Amino acid sequence: MKKAYFGIILFFAINQLIAQTVNNSKDEVVYTPSGPALKSQVHFVDSRHHLNMKDGNIQIVENKTGAVSQEFRSSASNGTNNIISNSRSKASKSVTPDDNGWMTYSQWDNTTITPISYLSTNWIVPLPPTTNSGQTIFLFNGLCPDTWAWILQPVLQWGVSAAGGGNYWAISNWYVDDSLYFCDTLMNVSPGTNLQGIMTLTSDSSSNYSYNSSFIVDSSGTILPGCNLQVNNIPILTWAFQTLEVYGVTQCTDYPADTVVKMTNIIIKTDSINPTLVWTPQDAYTDFGQNTTIVSNSSTNGEVDIQFHTACLSTNIENISSFSDAINIFPNPSSDYFTIQTPQKSFIEISDIQGRVVKTLTETKGNTTSVNVSDFMDGMYFVKVVTGNEIAIKKLIKE
Repeated sequence: MKKAYFGIILFFAINQLIAQTVNNSKDEVVYTPSGPALKSQVHFVDSRHHLNMKDGNIQIVENKTGAVSQEFRSSASNGTNNIISNSRSKASKSVTPDDNGWMTYSQWDNTTITPISYLSTNWIVPLPPTTNSGQTIFLFNGLCPDTWAWILQPVLQWGVSAAGGGNYWAISNWYVDDSLYFCDTLMNVSPGTNLQGIMTLTSDSSSNYSYNSSFIVDSSGTILPGCNLQVNNIPILTWAFQTLEVYGVTQCTDYPADTVVKMTNIIIKTDSINPTLVWTPQDAYTDFGQNTTIVSNSSTNGEVDIQFHTACLSTNIENISSFSDAINIFPNPSSDYFTIQTPQKSFIEISDIQGRVVKTLTETKGNTTSVNVSDFMDGMYFVKVVTGNEIAIKKLIKE
């Protein structure tokens, strides 16, 4: 615990010292799942390449030939740090409720002599936020060393990051050291998709450890091609996390419409052993009710629930779940028309999976409304129904 807090304090202190240098730079600042960074320090690694650390520097290496395509001097060798400060004082939050950084998370430190060989977590892609403030949301499990100088993470994001994105959910794998940021292909995923983020120790020799970060998105257990990052010969990773990290959230409804994401079926191995572990929750910001609940400390089927918000009373949105049960959409799937049954007259907005509004009914004429979707492209859509101070979001399939 003390080690983790020390790492956070040191991280923030270093960031504050370099903030002035960053402000004077013309380099664009972008968001990553390890904080804001200079765009020039973010690098893409495609499926034909992997990362390798050599003499303190990081190389992008071709898988087939072993040829070094690019090499970068890390902070360990050039004495600089290009991470941008993402710390905010709690005093300032009482005036300006902008959420930036790790909001809430759980952590476990492997103090055994055997390295973590496997960390896997399942979660379901949440519903999109109901408002857009240009926010970026990251959800991930991750592994760090004792120094907190590196992190490996399979990441689900909403919004725009250094990897790309927009008003939709997408996944990618990231490896970050003190000053360099690497990610693989960003791939769109739909709300309701079952994700499995996996990190595996692929080899170890002396003080060098190699890891793979990947995603599985279907029941077949097949790792998603192109969304798979291999990192070789780095220091041992000892801290495990389940994390909610956000930037630019200004109101409750900037978070996903779901109140909670359940990080389930958590499996941790040290070699072939499932260790005894105790997750420690950390709630850095709680302005909208963000918190982490440890449901199970099992290392074979654990669960950590991350709450985005309580009912959004401050923005006149209440009881999303129970109101949603009162909304009926049929037929679903639909090829031309569908009908919405609501408890009373409502405002209805339909968006595609990228968050773009494609149809709006400012006020329905009654409790039953027919909507023409014959000109919609086939695919998944989200129907937002607002009645008074209640809101519901339902899925619609056009085929």
